[in-house]
Amino acid sequence: MSELLTTSLLTVVPGADPAAVGAAVRSTGSAPAVSAPVVVGTTLPGAINGGDVLVHGPASHIDSSLADADVSSAEVVSYRPGRSGRRGAPAAGNVYRTLLLGVRPDADADLIRRFEQDLLTMPGHLTSMLWWRLSRVESVSGPTAFTHVWEQVFTGPEGLSGQYMLHPVHWGLVDRWFDPEVPEHITLDRLCHVACVLGHDDVVS
Repeated sequence: MSELLTTSLLTVVPGADPAAVGAAVRSTGSAPAVSAPVVVGTTLPGAINGGDVLVHGPASHIDSSLADADVSSAEVVSYRPGRSGRRGAPAAGNVYRTLLLGVRPDADADLIRRFEQDLLTMPGHLTSMLWWRLSRVESVSGPTAFTHVWEQVFTGPEGLSGQYMLHPVHWGLVDRWFDPEVPEHITLDRLCHVACVLGHDDVVS
């Protein structure tokens, strides 16, 4: 069975420096960075329910690294790697983005498969997307019963805020699953959209 991954969205205590909290999380992990791929970064502007620090990596590494940080709350999802693809290797300066979303409990299984396929159609239209993965959530700690994690790596911030968000495949195909006024709408109202710039020590797992 594939390794369990964790994505954590951390909100820091008032007055704390998100960059310092991220550095503390990275330095107190239970395994050396060289053997445990980890992404730790302060969230970029435009996040929705994204907190201040994004942490992603193997659950065995991440779970023990949060206790001593100045964190007031953490929204956490755990999952096994799902369907993925790439057209390039993620590197420093690229942008890692994750979307935590949930489909309604009464959603039809066939509609869920169509929804997932539409998400996985996007990379074929977006040249700025270097890497992507869609996974189903196994466990959640937080206020929302998320069911999916949709991750990507973009060439830079403009690839996410520009080509991805403004492309017709986004607003013409995928958005209908999120729009309560459209019959295909199957998602929960609350989601988490968050991104960070990859540093030299970050490795997407």
